[in-house]
Amino acid sequence: MKTYQENSFDPKLVNALGRAYRSTQIRSLRLLYHYGLTMPQFTVLEVLYNKGAMTVKSIIETVLSSGGSMTVVIRNLEQQGFVERKENAADRRSYLISITDEGRRVMDNVLPLCFEEISDMLSVFTEKEKKTLYGYLERLSGNSESE
Repeated sequence: MKTYQENSFDPKLVNALGRAYRSTQIRSLRLLYHYGLTMPQFTVLEVLYNKGAMTVKSIIETVLSSGGSMTVVIRNLEQQGFVERKENAADRRSYLISITDEGRRVMDNVLPLCFEEISDMLSVFTEKEKKTLYGYLERLSGNSESE
């Protein structure tokens, strides 16, 4: 069995990653809260805004979420008037979820603010540091493809 030293487990690094994640989440959630959105709702809206209508299954696969929670997220977005559910002509067993004009209007407002917020958060890094950080995070996530 490997010891603590041999595993190279660094609790300070793990804590720093957790703090960085929480900090970005908190800043993003403050912005989304102003528009009455949760992070999962924003994620679904962003996917539909950029990719167009999708089945619930496709949304789940795209945002890497569970089916049970996605049903609730989509239902809440429907109640807010941000998405609509239509019969899927290609497969009558499923529905297509699409963003409404109201949902598009919200995203037209929110996305530029999110980009600004993210740019502000990342402004502490040089361009070279951002590329290096991106490579490290890709490796950490198990994705060997890095630019």
